[in-house]
Amino acid sequence: MGCLNYKPLNIDGFRNIADEGIIALVNGSPQLQSLDISHCGKITYTGIMAIANGLPQLKSLDISGCMKISREGQEIAKRINSRNNSNNEANY
Repeated sequence: MGCLNYKPLNIDGFRNIADEGIIALVNGSPQLQSLDISHCGKITYTGIMAIANGLPQLKSLDISGCMKISREGQEIAKRINSRNNSNNEANY
């Protein structure tokens, strides 16, 4: 059983969360469908890749204000958001 049963999760503004925390979250919560990591300034491409690979049901990812996420990471977030609706765009 995962550490979280929540299908949406909002950690907006948790500025001390870095890639390692995201990896632990992903490993413990594979059922997440919506994740808001906006303004978590320590998350990088590594964290986005963990999200993309470890959360197959994720349909919404908000990365607005995550300044360390590369262009490639932003593109991955766009693809995740497009799972929900082909008209959605990533929030960043």
